[in-house]
Order: sequence, then structure tokens, then C-alpha cells
Amino acid sequence: MNRFQALAYLIVVAEFITQLVMVWLQSRAFQQHRHISFLLLSVSTSCGLIYMVAGQILGALRNTIFAPPLWLFASVTILVFAQMIVGVLGTASLFRSYGRLSGASGAVVDVAGNV
Repeated sequence: MNRFQALAYLIVVAEFITQLVMVWLQSRAFQQHRHISFLLLSVSTSCGLIYMVAGQILGALRNTIFAPPLWLFASVTILVFAQMIVGVLGTASLFRSYGRLSGASGAVVDVAGNV
């Protein structure tokens, strides 16, 4: 293994750890706030984690006697599309919620300022 391969593996491990931390934070936020956006974001991140692990396993088996069929590669790719769609929905939901909260707090400040 040369230095570039070692660096690539290090980046994959760092990305995996980062995603684990993100899904943990999102799950804790959902438990605390019960807002759908955190649930959607944690599902999205989980899809990405499963895709990453499955991709590494399928990639490692690709040129062996245990080579997985092509349909398995294609079905795992569905996880990426699920991650993208659910991630965008979760982010949009979070931004909408923040906008409503920001607007409501702005109204409270205006009322308090006028008193």
C-alpha cells in the first residue's frame, strides 16, 4: 500500500467517524425536540453510512470469487438517492422551522420594544 492509498483509507475512516457523530447528534436532537427535520436528517445520514459500508464491502469483493451480482451494486445505489432526497427534505424542514421561529421571535421583540 502506497502513501496515497493509505491517505484514501484514512479519509474514508475519518468520513465514517464524522457521519457517525452527525447521526448521533441528529438522533439526540430528535429525542430532545421531537422535530421531524432531525428525524429526516438522521435517516438520510444513516442511508449514507449504510451506502458507505456496503460500497466498501462490494468494492472489496468485486474482483474475487465472491463477486456480487450487478443488481446488488445497483440496489445499493438506491441508498445514495434516498440520502439525497431525504437529506434535502430534512434540511428544508429545518430551515422552514427556523424561519417560523425567527419570525415569531422578531414579533416578540417588536412588541417588547414598543412597550
